[in-house]
Amino acid sequence: MSKKPILALPVFFAFLFIIIGLLIAIGPLTLFPVCEVMGTMIMKCFWTARAELGIGLVIAILGALGLWFKSPQIRLGLGIGVFLNALLALLIPTVLIGVCDHGHASCRVLTLPALTVLSNLLLLGAIINGLVLVKTKK
Repeated sequence: MSKKPILALPVFFAFLFIIIGLLIAIGPLTLFPVCEVMGTMIMKCFWTARAELGIGLVIAILGALGLWFKSPQIRLGLGIGVFLNALLALLIPTVLIGVCDHGHASCRVLTLPALTVLSNLLLLGAIINGLVLVKTKK
């Protein structure tokens, strides 16, 4: 049985982490935008978008490092970093900072569901990536 498919999976997950990380970073600013700043009133979702920008960029960088390093142990460590950042990306809009309280706000209708789905995909991807890497190591 060939080991090439197993070795190709970490590369797939590295690209997945890069793409989803970039979506988390720039999505709240462009694709699924948060509410507009109205004068001096800054909404909670503005700060959520700023926090997600940083978290998403870290996830994308961890994914890029996964392409650079070939060691399963280092890739496993990077995957753990992705998992923890994905958990943070999920907690920012749901618990830690939040989004606007009114149900018709764009951040509640677009941003919150998009960030929830993307974060959960990352969590699942990081878990599967970790299992593949642990199995490859043995």
